[in-house]
Amino acid sequence: MATKKIKRIGIFSAGIMTGGISLLAGIITAIIACIGALSGNILFPEFAFMVDTGLAGSLIGILVAAIVGMIAGFISGALVAIFYNILAKMFGGLSFDLEDD
Repeated sequence: MATKKIKRIGIFSAGIMTGGISLLAGIITAIIACIGALSGNILFPEFAFMVDTGLAGSLIGILVAAIVGMIAGFISGALVAIFYNILAKMFGGLSFDLEDD
């Protein structure tokens, strides 16, 4: 078994990965929210004025949630990588025990 350490994380690559994950999470969450809002219009028409955005508003909501989630994910991933790189210099980084097959 070989012990390996992660000495440094690429800031841009960490941002891209977490931005992509956040993009997918934002799209899934927005789709579920839009389905809930549209089904609420059908099931409870007396409250339709509260969520009466229609299909166009729902699609815009999905797009905005996905873009905001991607940007926030990129920033948070880059910040985590920056902090990890600083702390890895001080404390040595994460250790992993790897085994050859």
